[in-house]
Amino acid sequence: MLLRRYNNIDYILNMDIDSGLTFIRKAFEKEEDAKLWDRYLVDYRNMGPENFITFEAYKQLAQSESVQPSATPKTKQETINEINEKVEKIINLTLKGGEANGV
Repeated sequence: MLLRRYNNIDYILNMDIDSGLTFIRKAFEKEEDAKLWDRYLVDYRNMGPENFITFEAYKQLAQSESVQPSATPKTKQETINEINEKVEKIINLTLKGGEANGV
């Protein structure tokens, strides 16, 4: 990402670690803002007076969506059961497919 934006990153590599990390973090933030802006422009085409929101509000909404808590993790046994079910489905599909082809 840095090379795409800046042709020569030697000055970043020569910075002290704290400054370099701050610079890289800021570059990632700018990259995310650019992606979000592109997404906003796509959604902007479908906005009217009744559902228009500013980019700042759109950005806050996107950030709040990305921070929502994830689902509770599965137990080891639930994961094993899920994998076994998927394997069984694949085996059944393979066997049924072979029968349909005259095997």
